[in-house]
Amino acid sequence: MPGVKMEYKHNYAKVQATQLRTSKYVGPALLEAQKAGWQLFGKQVKRFSGRRYMSLKQMAQAGHPYSKRGSSVGRIPAPPWIINLQSGALYRGWAWWTRIQGGKIRSALFVKGKARQYIKFLVGGTSKMIRRPILDRSEKLTRPKRNRFYVRAYDRIRKRWNQVS
Repeated sequence: MPGVKMEYKHNYAKVQATQLRTSKYVGPALLEAQKAGWQLFGKQVKRFSGRRYMSLKQMAQAGHPYSKRGSSVGRIPAPPWIINLQSGALYRGWAWWTRIQGGKIRSALFVKGKARQYIKFLVGGTSKMIRRPILDRSEKLTRPKRNRFYVRAYDRIRKRWNQVS
C-alpha cells in the first residue's frame, strides 16, 4: 500500500509495527485502522492458541509429536501453527496495544504472565522441536482484511483533505 510502512520485528515476546508520522488529518484515521488491524491480528493469534485437540494424557502417549527427529516426525496431530490448549496460560497471556509515541503510531503484540518464558521456544523452535509459525500464519490470514482497514482510512483522509482544501 503506498505510503504505509509496516515492519514486523519478531523478538518472540513482542511484534511491533510502525506507521507513518501522524498529522492533524492522517493521525486519527490511521490510528483507528491500526487499532482495528492489531485487534484482528491479536484475536487470530489467540484463536490459534486456544484450542484443545489432545488431552495431556494423549500428548504423553503420542511421545513428542513436534520433535524434529525420531519416530514422531510427520505425525503431527494438528497444523504446527495451532497450539494445544493445556493450562490456558498462553491463551490468557496474549495482549496488544496501539498508541502514539514520538509522532508515530506504534503497536505491539506480546505475551505476559507465565507463558512469556515459553513463547520464544514455540515461535522459534529449538534444536529438538519444530518451529510453530503462529505469528506468521496469523499475519498472513489477517493481512487482506487489515489492508482494507488502511484503504478505508486513506479514503477518509482524502475526503477530509478535499473538504479542507
